[in-house]
Amino acid sequence: MAAEEAGRYSSKRVLVADADTESREMLASILGGKGAEVILVSGTREAIDACRNNQRVDLIIIDPGLSKGDGTTAARLIREFRRGTPVVALAADNRESLPPDISSLFDDFIERPVEEQVLLAIAERYL
Repeated sequence: MAAEEAGRYSSKRVLVADADTESREMLASILGGKGAEVILVSGTREAIDACRNNQRVDLIIIDPGLSKGDGTTAARLIREFRRGTPVVALAADNRESLPPDISSLFDDFIERPVEEQVLLAIAERYL
């Protein structure tokens, strides 16, 4: 059972776009520990390029306030060519605090500080 749980997402690829290095590494540790391949980027252009350059990305987790551009722009552009890929916001504010036009860009929302069980519930929902 433990081996199955460790490889639960072994055929899945997750893009994490967050300027905070500790946050990126924590998300990668949790998801990678379940077998997912995790692509880590810190900026808007990197997030867009990673989605364009990887044939398969199963889930995108992005900070709407991403530095080096902005995460909402990245989400909007990624949606143009990755229509079926779930995009989850990672932010300090709760979803209700986001303007409706921004909130509607995201399939789901993870509030900081990220709790492992919340992250895994999101992964379970979309992977």
